[in-house]
Amino acid sequence: MTLFNNQLNILSKGILISGVLSLIACTAHEARIETAPVVAEVKKPTTFELFQKSAANGNIVDQFNVGQMYENGLGVTRDIYRAYLWYSLAYQHGSDDARWAIEDRVDKELTAEQKAEAKQAVSKWKKGEVF
Repeated sequence: MTLFNNQLNILSKGILISGVLSLIACTAHEARIETAPVVAEVKKPTTFELFQKSAANGNIVDQFNVGQMYENGLGVTRDIYRAYLWYSLAYQHGSDDARWAIEDRVDKELTAEQKAEAKQAVSKWKKGEVF
């Protein structure tokens, strides 16, 4: 019976050691998972940012769109002066819709001084710049 007890004892120790090794392996695997590098979240540009970039690069339709966004506070804080700037730029490049927006709506909300300042800013505008 002693030989059997010794073998059983050795077998029990082997199972115990095997279990401990499995536990260590699992813990090491979990540690690798927990310390894996975190991928930085990519910020997606807003619709306004996309229109503004396109408008700054000379797209007349998007110059008008940015003017509308500023006029109506869509995706950006309402700013009638900046709306006037973008509409004026679009009008300067041939947009009849921008002319109508200026004459029908925006022009009425600005002072003569603001309009003169905006016209000067538009005349100095260079492709790639934003107001």
